Amino acid sequence: MIVIGAGLLVLAAFVALCETARWGSWGAHVGAVAEAVLLIPLAGFGALGALILWGMTCDEGCEPRGYGYEPVDWWNTPDAWQWPVQFFVAAAGFGMVCVAFGSASDKRYRRASIAMALAAASFGAWAALLAPMGNGVI
Repeated sequence: MIVIGAGLLVLAAFVALCETARWGSWGAHVGAVAEAVLLIPLAGFGALGALILWGMTCDEGCEPRGYGYEPVDWWNTPDAWQWPVQFFVAAAGFGMVCVAFGSASDKRYRRASIAMALAAASFGAWAALLAPMGNGVI
């Protein structure tokens, strides 16, 4: 919950900076671009983590389907559809942060705000998808 709250706070700050920069504030422009620059490696780290999770799929708790056994949890199923989806959702979030940076740099602040909101939604969906794993995994 702390991470999601911090993400919403960062989103609100970015949107506020973009709206202030729309009115000609050079400092707000620099702040919005700087915030996007700081978020690019964090989003990239999240997408890389999602790629690693997809590559690892599951640990010794994995049970293949068949022989009358149907795993209850998707993270215990090596061929679950959620493994690639969680990566693509995180990758979309990374892409949107990059779009937000490019848009803020180009002084297209509304587009930057929308892209950052979509990035926040992507990473929120990624966190919701991974939340049931719990038990110290995420």
